Amino acid sequence: MRIRHLLSAACMMVALYSCDSSKEISYFQDLPTETILQMADRQQVRLKPADKISITVNSRDMELAAMFNLPTITRYIGSTLGTSQNQYASLYTLAPDGTIDFPVVGRLELAGKTRSEAAKAVKERLIEGDLLKDPTVTVEFQNLTVSV
Repeated sequence: MRIRHLLSAACMMVALYSCDSSKEISYFQDLPTETILQMADRQQVRLKPADKISITVNSRDMELAAMFNLPTITRYIGSTLGTSQNQYASLYTLAPDGTIDFPVVGRLELAGKTRSEAAKAVKERLIEGDLLKDPTVTVEFQNLTVSV
């Protein structure tokens, strides 16, 4: 009997406490807008070991650029309605030391770099080695996931 009274008292307290009026509170209300924008700019995704990325090199001379691109693998998957075709891009996986083995160029350290920084590093190595004069390099994350 005593446990029932304690439980009903606890339920009444929770019910009364939840009847408080709601308040709208904006987070970071005391920060100036410039600070919030600066915080957003700093949150860039950086490469780390075991990340999977695709790197595409383009140039006016497509034959030269082709030797820096891994082949795209095409797989055919049968279905009951016929044959469907799926394309898969070849990927680089960053080694535990944060490097990849890039065709012709060799080892490139990419860990800690953003997509644009990685693309710039590849482009610079191609130009430094006099391998391509006007490369356009695109780096894309392939295993990027976001959890909330």
